[in-house]
Amino acid sequence: MFFGARKNCDMSVSRPLLSDAMRYCFLLFVSVFVIGISAQASDSPCQRIISFAPSITQIVQELGLQRHLVGVSLFDKSVSKEVARVGDLYGMNREALVMLKPTLVILLQEHRSFHRLVSDLRIPILSMDHSSVNHIRSSIQSLGRQCELESQAMKILTTLDKKMQNIRERLISLRKKTLNEVRVLVLIGNPTATHEGIGRLFLSGKDGFYSEVLSEIGIHSAYLGKTTGLSSFSLEGLMALNPTHIFHVIPSSENNSTLTRIEERWRKEFPMLRAVANGSIGASHEPFFLIPGVDYPKVAEAFANFVVGKTNEQS
Repeated sequence: MFFGARKNCDMSVSRPLLSDAMRYCFLLFVSVFVIGISAQASDSPCQRIISFAPSITQIVQELGLQRHLVGVSLFDKSVSKEVARVGDLYGMNREALVMLKPTLVILLQEHRSFHRLVSDLRIPILSMDHSSVNHIRSSIQSLGRQCELESQAMKILTTLDKKMQNIRERLISLRKKTLNEVRVLVLIGNPTATHEGIGRLFLSGKDGFYSEVLSEIGIHSAYLGKTTGLSSFSLEGLMALNPTHIFHVIPSSENNSTLTRIEERWRKEFPMLRAVANGSIGASHEPFFLIPGVDYPKVAEAFANFVVGKTNEQS
């Protein structure tokens, strides 16, 4: 193609035609260059991305790929309304998926039922697991590798590491003995949301996200079993845990009461627990608590602020 272009760009022409010949050569070069770049872009596996979870979208944005997002889940509020909504955990809009012509669909492991559907459409899939800090970090690396942005992924991980290290250093302000005695019980739900009270809550266990975040900053979890309903615990079982601190993660749908009301409920039902007697009860309905993802240092910081604040109150 370039040989032909060179032949047609023979400069042995009269002066009046010289400028036209040069203009032709320039336009031909630009056309070839643009076509080449466009071909490379269309071949990129990350040229048109569909994200099926807000936590996935966060990683896409952190890597600077937000302009390549062509579709997100119904629950994703972090991107423009102009970006197509293609479904949620319970259903996928197949027609929208096909029309958007994605080069990559990113799903969570919880979307297992969608994997076959997307595969049948012969669309590349990247599956992510955000059940733990380590898995979230792996997701950042995986997408960075898939989109040839490994160096950017490493920068993100380094920044996250520094944030966690800063939080650990803050906790050094507590005496080692004091920190070793801290036992945080993390509960999911609002005990004042229904008449069932505390019995309807869930205990976050060692298989959960919050327990790992606590461990990352050197704080012990009071409950070491698997995530389960608190209703399965007897009074004796709860007393055996005897947490020094109780923290509620409250879904937005249950965010209808103050911390004071939650404390009152605990004093009414379990006044004998150490955390209740000392008033060491906290709660949060912040989105970063409800969506495990790249904001996990914010979760760690909230736990640290809670523990340090309540411990200082008691000293």
